[in-house]
Parts: sequence; C-alpha cells; structure tokens
Amino acid sequence: MPVPAIVNNGQSGVSDRDGNSDHCALCLDSQTGLPEMDNTERSIFLRAGLELHCMKFNPTQDLVLGFQRDQAFLEFGCLLSGQIRGCTHLCNGEKYHFGGGPGHTWFSYCRKARGTIEYLTGQPICVVGFVVYAPLLETFLPLDHASIVSVFKGNESNESLRGEGSLTPEVNQIINQVLQKNQRLNELDRLYLISRAYELLFQLFAANRHSQEGMLPQINQGCIERASQILRENLASPPKLADIARESGLCATSLNEGFKKQFGTTVFGYLRRERLSKAKYLMTHENKSASEAAWDVGYSSLSSFHRAFYAQYGVTPGFYSKNGE
Repeated sequence: MPVPAIVNNGQSGVSDRDGNSDHCALCLDSQTGLPEMDNTERSIFLRAGLELHCMKFNPTQDLVLGFQRDQAFLEFGCLLSGQIRGCTHLCNGEKYHFGGGPGHTWFSYCRKARGTIEYLTGQPICVVGFVVYAPLLETFLPLDHASIVSVFKGNESNESLRGEGSLTPEVNQIINQVLQKNQRLNELDRLYLISRAYELLFQLFAANRHSQEGMLPQINQGCIERASQILRENLASPPKLADIARESGLCATSLNEGFKKQFGTTVFGYLRRERLSKAKYLMTHENKSASEAAWDVGYSSLSSFHRAFYAQYGVTPGFYSKNGE
C-alpha cells in the first residue's frame, strides 16, 4: 500500500481513479480537491535511502491521491485506523488492487510504479510507514538471496514483491515504539528508529511466511482481477457467482477467498462497494438524482439503496444528490 503523501518531491498534479497521472508523485482528484481535515504529518530522514513517515488526518469526504515512483523502492508499514483502497500499475504492465482497514499491514518492493490510493471517510486515517531507496535498498531486501525471495511465493520475476497482513502483537509493539520516538530526535533516537525499521520488516516477512505456510496454494491474481472487471462492467445486472467463477477460472469458494485477500471483502461485498461508489459518482459528477443513480447501478429498492449508502458513507444519498432525494 503506497503512501502517496510522502513522495511528492515538491510537485503536484492531477490523477484519475484508474491510476493515470502525469509525472507528479502526489496529486488530488481534480473534482474532489483537498477537503477540510485535521492534519498531522511527520516525515523523518533517518539516513541516506531511509525515511520514516507518520500521517494522521480526518477526511470529510473520500480523498483520492495519485502516486508515481520512478526508481526502485521498498515500502512497509501499518494502517492504524481508517479505511483505504487503491490500485498499483507496475512497469511490466501488471496491475493489482489493495485495500484494508485498521490493523492492515503491508510490504511492497517495485522497480517502478504508479497508481492511486483512496482514503475513505468514516474515521480518522493514521498510517506509519518506512520507505527505502538506494543505497540502502539491497541491505533491506537482498533479491538474490533465496531465503528472502522465497517469502514471496508466486512471483518469479522480481519485478515486484509484496505482502499484506494483519497487525500482530510484535508489529504492534514496534509501531508503538516508533510513535513514541518520532517526536524529538537525537542521534541515538535516529539509530534506534533505524533498528526498528529492520525489525518491523523482519516481523512482516515472518508473518507473511507463516500465513502462506498455512494456506492453500496462492490464488492467481489475474483470475481475481478478471472477476472484479466482470463485476465493474456489469454493476446493474451482474452474473451469478457460479458464472463469474467459471469465467475467471476459479471455483466459487476460491473466488470469495481471493476477493477477501485482495479487496478485504467477499464478492458480494465488493459488488456493493463498487455500486455505491458508482452511484456517488453519478450524483456528484453527472447530476443524477438518488433514484436515478440507484437504478443505474442495479438497486430496484430505493430504501435498500439508502440503507446501504448510509452504512458505507455515513450520510444519506441526498448529501451528494443535487436533487436532494
């Protein structure tokens, strides 16, 4: 899960939700802009090639940020509160979706990458993460070392290596130590935070390996992406679960497991989330009424649409509909 707010290099621009952007590193959705929020961001240069970033803000509406990295990087950390989702495009043409809620952890190595990340309203966002570039990259991630690369099953090219998981007691302890030390730094504190970075990455690797050893063989991400595409293209009248599974090359059980791993929800939960997101877009950008938007995305009952919309966004559709329905 990239943290776009920490890589702007003094530039900004505009990015869309599919990850198409100019050469900026941090950019806001052109329609959304930056909402009011209680911001706290601390970026700490620990040594050449290693940075610590602690972000906390409270978006009053969904916030879409774009990111672009033009050099190899390793990133790892934890989402302490809030809900996020996004999409990363790699230089080899591969694309993957990510997302999670409180306690979501990640590590990600890419040679180059661009994409978008969306911070969802509902609760404050709090993220702690480290970013590693050259010249330290090889000391953190020796890609030619078999025992390290074996942590990332199913990826032979080394174009990208990544893993996602949940907060463990060991990771929680490290994150708390980092938060306690990041306010007033002397050289010993800086050295301590560097050691915490190595320890955090080790714990994330170890948790990922333990998780994979207890799981069935990794579900092909291409199949999951195909299934999600089918749903996005047929929001109003989606195929049956069995048909989606057959078209994507998976059984229904594996399909749901893959969606939980990649999107943090079931196939039905993903469909509902995408329907509501599209409905919100139709109301805010195409001047649709709530009833029109609901019908366009497949809701036959306006009351069901209202309930689902409020559960997702904490407001009724009338908040976004110019017609006030």
